[in-house]
Amino acid sequence: MDDDLLLVLSTYVEILMTLSLATTTLSSALVKYKKLKTFKRKLGHRKERDTAKQQAKRLKTRPRGRRIPRQLSPDTDIYDRTGLYAEEFFKLLDELSHDINQSRNHGPSGTHRVVPTVLSADVRLMMILEWLRTYPSMKKLARDYGVSKAFHIRWPAIESDWVRASDFENTVAAIDCSTHYRNRVHPRQADYYRFDKKGFSITAQLICGLDGKIWRVDFGNGHNNDSGMVELTGLKDVLHQNPNLRNLADSGLSRGLKQSPCEIQSRLRKTQCISFRYPERPPERIVSMVMDTTA
Repeated sequence: MDDDLLLVLSTYVEILMTLSLATTTLSSALVKYKKLKTFKRKLGHRKERDTAKQQAKRLKTRPRGRRIPRQLSPDTDIYDRTGLYAEEFFKLLDELSHDINQSRNHGPSGTHRVVPTVLSADVRLMMILEWLRTYPSMKKLARDYGVSKAFHIRWPAIESDWVRASDFENTVAAIDCSTHYRNRVHPRQADYYRFDKKGFSITAQLICGLDGKIWRVDFGNGHNNDSGMVELTGLKDVLHQNPNLRNLADSGLSRGLKQSPCEIQSRLRKTQCISFRYPERPPERIVSMVMDTTA
C-alpha cells in the first residue's frame, strides 16, 4: 500500500514539474512574440513617417555583407572548357592558387591593390585556361562567367594620335638593357650572376634613335641592372647635365630621366600598363595584364 502511494506521489510531482516547465516556456515565447510584434509595428510606422530621402540614406549606411566568390559547379565539363582532365586541372590549381589569390601590384608606387572578387580561384583559373585555349572576346567571357565588367586595353589606332597622347615627340632616343646568358665558368663567375634572372649573364645596354638606328652599345657584368648600367657607362651624368633630353625607357631608369608608357596611363585611357620585361609569366599573370574581371 505504501509503495503504491509513493508511486502516485512521484508521478504527481513529475506531472507538476512538466507543467511548470511548459508554462515557463510558453510565457517566454509569448513575451518574445509581443516584443517582435511591437518592433514590427514600430518599424512599419517609422517607414511610413520617413521620407524617401531618409529611407535611402538608412539603406546606404547599412553595412554590406562579405561577398562570397562564386564557386565551381560540380556539373562543369572541365575538359570541354580547358582541354585538361579534372585531375590535371586541380593539380594546376594547387600550384597556382597562391598566385591567383594574392593581391595585385599594378601601380608605379608599388602599393598592393586589394580588390573584392566575385569568382573563386578555381573559376578564375578555368576562365584563364579557356581564354588561352579558344581566345574568346572579353564580352563573351564576361557573359559566360556572369561577370558584370570586362575591360580591355585601348591603344590609339592612328600614329598621330599615339604620338600626341604619349608625348613621344619630345623624346630623342630609346634606352633599354638586355640579358645574354653565358655558360662558361671561370674564377670570377660571381660577377656575372644575377638573382632575379637565376643565372650567369652579360648585360647589354642599347641606345637607339627614334628611326631605329643604333647609336651606342655598352656591355657589363650580369649582376648590373638597368640603373647600374646607366651609372657604369656615365650616361646618368650626361642626362642630368641635359635635362631636356627625354628618352623612352622602362622603370629601370631613374624618375625624371625617362618617359615611359606607365607615366601616361591616363592619357592612353587604358586600364593598366603592361610590362614586357619578363617573357615567362604564369597564366594568371597573363590574364591580369589583359583583363580585369574580378572587380
